[in-house]
Amino acid sequence: MSILLRRRLLGLGDLAVDQSVMDSNTDTEHELVFDEVPKVGTFMSAFFLFNAASVTVTMPPGWTEQQTVGGGGSSSPICRLYWKVAGVAESNSYNFQTALSINVKWIGVNLINANSVTPFESWGANSSGAANVTTLNANTIPANAGSIVLAMYASGGPTTSSTNGYASLEQDGVFGVHFKKYTTATTENTVFSCAGAARFRTISFEIIQ
Repeated sequence: MSILLRRRLLGLGDLAVDQSVMDSNTDTEHELVFDEVPKVGTFMSAFFLFNAASVTVTMPPGWTEQQTVGGGGSSSPICRLYWKVAGVAESNSYNFQTALSINVKWIGVNLINANSVTPFESWGANSSGAANVTTLNANTIPANAGSIVLAMYASGGPTTSSTNGYASLEQDGVFGVHFKKYTTATTENTVFSCAGAARFRTISFEIIQ
């Protein structure tokens, strides 16, 4: 019997997006604030866009850095993915600190009914390298039935869109998170496109039940 079927028989519910938020500032403290306190076992993810060639970050207790792309010389911006599984004494606010005051954007996405022990099935990042592209493939994800893939992008061009049925959770034109819930197993990616030539970054990952 599959894990997904066992969960349905036990009434644990399907994997789903619970809430998402987006914010930005220019400071040394960057506070991720959810509308509600995450329930125990909620998978919390935080996508950060640091407009700098290098950055030192102090994470809130219990958070883990999973993936980074960009940085070094003129290769800003830097994109990073952080995550945490909610415990019994959570708040709705998490303070990420940078050593220097820089411009930062961030998006938080919470998923309910995720696997709390090994939530990541696959993940990766991609970068255009050059600063004059209008499209970029996210890394290819071998998605499982019932899983959710989240894909973050950062670009210098406005009106970014994606392919293969991915929907926008949060975006402001140059920074955003798109997602897709898979009903059948497949291997594909999403292609991000923007209206103007830009330096592109993406981070994407698959979360399972």
